[in-house]
Order: sequence, then structure tokens, then C-alpha cells
Amino acid sequence: MPAKKPLFIPLKAKFFDAFERGEKDTEYRLRGPRWNAETCRIGRRVVLSRGYGKQRRLTGVIASFHYDTLPARNIPSWTECYDQRAGDAACIRIALDQRTTRGTLELARDATDNLLKNGALCPNDTDGDGDCGRPLCPVCGTNPL
Repeated sequence: MPAKKPLFIPLKAKFFDAFERGEKDTEYRLRGPRWNAETCRIGRRVVLSRGYGKQRRLTGVIASFHYDTLPARNIPSWTECYDQRAGDAACIRIALDQRTTRGTLELARDATDNLLKNGALCPNDTDGDGDCGRPLCPVCGTNPL
């Protein structure tokens, strides 16, 4: 199975800048066809963009994912972007690649190695989705997503 394209996440300037400064590591989106457990699989590459332009971009991998059913109460900036009654939030934690002169492949390999060490990816994964799919795997347990 070929790897999925990186997930493209355009951001308002203030949220992009917070990621860039290391003050933010989780992006919140309204749960739906584009923002769900299937499209936001742990280990999937992401591209964060300051708006839709190509001048300012950050790359990384999805480190964790969950839903928040009360985002207006639990996420301070939620009502700044969405109506208070909008629905569930897709909470996407992103491990940014380190800025370096090394190539993209090396950065991706390092990010994946870190996820494996921290138990976020199952080492028995064969299709790049973060878990091996075995119901009783001792590493990833029942398929977490």
C-alpha cells in the first residue's frame, strides 16, 4: 500500500507562528470528512502552511490524535475559529521536524524513530498507519484508531 500524501494544514498566521516558536503542538479542527481518525493517522506526514502560500511551511508527523466532545469548554481558542455549537474537535498533535541542513528523508526517519521509541507507533506496522492491525498486539493493543 503506497504511503498517503502528507496532510496539508493551512493555518492563520498567529497559530502558525506559535507552532514555529514551539508554543503550540496541537492543531484543532472541526471533526468531519477531512479531519477524522482515518485521515489523521498517527505517523502520517503533515505540512503546516502559514495561510495558503508556499513561503512559510513547517513539516512533521502526526504524533497523536483524539476527539474532544466539548471543545468550546476545553480549547481556549475554539470559539475564535468556530461557532460555540459547531461540534466535536479533531485534536491533532504534531511532532515537527527539526530544522537542519539534513535532507527530508533523514528528518522523516528521525521523527519515525522517535515515535517508535515513545510507543506512538507499533514496530510491527507494515502499512505505515501507525499500528499493526492485530487485535491483541502487545505493543499497540487493540487497534487504537
